[in-house]
Amino acid sequence: MINYILRRLAISVVVIFLIAVTSFFMIQLPPGDFASTYKAFLLQTGNMTEDQAEAMTQLVRAQYGLDQPVWQQFLGWVKGIVTEGKFGYSFAYRTDAGEIIMDRLPKTLMLALLAHLTSTIVGVAAGIYVAPRQYGAADNILSVIAFILTSLPRFFIALVIMYVLVFTFNQHHLTSFFSPQYAVAPWSWGKFVNLLSHIWPVVLIAGLGGVARNMRVMRGNLLDVLNAQDVTPARSQGLKGTTVLNGHAVPNALQPMIAYQGTV
Repeated sequence: MINYILRRLAISVVVIFLIAVTSFFMIQLPPGDFASTYKAFLLQTGNMTEDQAEAMTQLVRAQYGLDQPVWQQFLGWVKGIVTEGKFGYSFAYRTDAGEIIMDRLPKTLMLALLAHLTSTIVGVAAGIYVAPRQYGAADNILSVIAFILTSLPRFFIALVIMYVLVFTFNQHHLTSFFSPQYAVAPWSWGKFVNLLSHIWPVVLIAGLGGVARNMRVMRGNLLDVLNAQDVTPARSQGLKGTTVLNGHAVPNALQPMIAYQGTV
């Protein structure tokens, strides 16, 4: 077990490193950098000559290490994260990138948790509903919907839902957590309801794929349990179908789903 844990940890470290390398160098691929953008800004609004703007640009490059080779910039970035917990400086927001991440992390985790809970509850319930009705109308319809949801890219589903909400239902505050009148207001029941009215499209978009996946998994697990030999004695005792389903089959079919939650 210890060897397995260590092996998994080692694989995780390698995966994280490869993700860091890929993301860092993909950002470096486009031509130019922040200093080039800053130079253009100085020339347009700073009333500077070409030489003065270039001198300021070189100072900025030296200050933030943009004059170093890309591999040195990468090593410096990784070193800052590992040794100091610093993610670098955000030129777009003019502040430390770590502060931006920590400021938005709670809201991101909240949305992710809500989407996960929604996809799990709705998906499991749908799987329990269609499994005893195998090959029926409900099973066929929901299976087709699940196949479509798992096949379509998430961003395409998001665009369709946003288009419908904006142009059909006139929902124009999808990019914020609150309406303007609740943005700085103290917490109240009205503000909570307003929050739910803003985040439900995000939760829906993020959870649809999980609903389809969980429904298919729960359906398959429940069908395996219902067709297993240990369910036959319960039926032979004269128990109702709902009792066999809810009292014997569902608890056994839920075990793989519960174990799966640890990997999410």
